[in-house]
Amino acid sequence: MMLLRCKNIKTLVLIDIDNTLADTYVRLRHTEVINSYSLFAIYSTLDPYHNNIEFINSLSRGLSTRSVILTARNYLVRFVTISWLKKTTLVFSNCYHSNNLKNKLYFFKIGLLFMDELIIFDDFSESGEKFNEPLIDQEMLTFVNSNNRIRYFGLKEIIEIRG
Repeated sequence: MMLLRCKNIKTLVLIDIDNTLADTYVRLRHTEVINSYSLFAIYSTLDPYHNNIEFINSLSRGLSTRSVILTARNYLVRFVTISWLKKTTLVFSNCYHSNNLKNKLYFFKIGLLFMDELIIFDDFSESGEKFNEPLIDQEMLTFVNSNNRIRYFGLKEIIEIRG
């Protein structure tokens, strides 16, 4: 969490990967995940949402802004995740694996202690874990929508931006 201690940083952009930067849900739903290798293959070949990446980069251009990836993906897929991210044009400082949505909520709360503003791009779904339908976490939505220091781009906005 060294990034959160930088005095010059006023805004932190927190970016999810699955269904935010790439259409993971559809790929996982229509592919039989037999073992970790098939999951690695899916994650490494996802097509990025270029419009979303450009939009996020445009928000992150200021000197007082940093972008970080905050994914609920398991840490075991970190190498594949970082490799995929490096193939995109997304500008980011670091990649954190929260392993679940509740840990993301904790990260948001810590971020608000150190930052003037959080910008969050996340659909708050657990579609990577539940392949039949994305499950949106209502506690997360309530938290981000009730805080005036958070600008939240959820599923609706993500779809609109990607076009």
